[in-house]
Amino acid sequence: MLDAIDPSALAEAESVIVREAELYRRPPEESTFMARLLGKSVGSLEQLSETHQLEKLFLFHRDGNLREAALRKFDGPVSSAFMFIALAWRLNDWVPEVRRAAEECVSRCFPQTPASIVAQAAAVLLIRKSSWRRWGDERRWLDAVLNRRDVASELAALIIERPSGPTARILRGALQTPWMDSFLPQIAGSAVQPATRAVAYETLIAGQASWPNGWRWRWVDKTIGRRRVETVFAHRPLATDISLQDIIALALRDRSGAVRSVAMSGVIRHRDKLSDVEAIAREFLDDSARGVRERAEFILR
Repeated sequence: MLDAIDPSALAEAESVIVREAELYRRPPEESTFMARLLGKSVGSLEQLSETHQLEKLFLFHRDGNLREAALRKFDGPVSSAFMFIALAWRLNDWVPEVRRAAEECVSRCFPQTPASIVAQAAAVLLIRKSSWRRWGDERRWLDAVLNRRDVASELAALIIERPSGPTARILRGALQTPWMDSFLPQIAGSAVQPATRAVAYETLIAGQASWPNGWRWRWVDKTIGRRRVETVFAHRPLATDISLQDIIALALRDRSGAVRSVAMSGVIRHRDKLSDVEAIAREFLDDSARGVRERAEFILR
């Protein structure tokens, strides 16, 4: 039943699991005088040791000692995307001992996990992990498995085929791995969602990958103490040799005005490297997308 939970529902599911399974630091039935006097026939640690797969449930226990013990019991490949994310979340646990146990656990389990499961989990983790604050070096274990080539292949297929959801943001997060570079032309040409195709074309035209890498405060007006949160991006050059002229020509033929606008912005930025720039601009003066028309007019001016 845990394996069947939507991977994106971890935060909501965790509170329900704890409540329904009574995974409290001191379960209600153990808090009474008679329970303490008579004792339990089987304690929680004994249950964990003797019961097959109970570690999946105790991974959510409010007692850090039991979370740590559950992590040490995990072995072999992870069974689902939901459990993969649950294990990754323990790398960001508020108890240092649990984070250390999580490191040992994922170092055993993540490398053995099928790429299809990792890719499903990555579609959630690539968006959310940048907001985690407690972990430090522990993140390297997650980065290592997300940087596998077979995972990049599965994730690219997911990004192309998914008809809804934040696939453009997922692609942004996935760009930190060089393995994704070889899939960008396919994503640009075939992704169902226009926003995803736009990100792929924008990356190819720029010749560099950019992805969210944390945040910082930016002053809006120091005199009144007004500031706002600004996303920080990391960058790296693409490992592709695709023709700039060819990729812009393909983007200009896309059915989405947003993608054609990205292409026309590329024409403006790289006009010194392209041929027939004015002819391109004239061709799109009557484009149905306002952003495309405005960029074409700018080029001619």
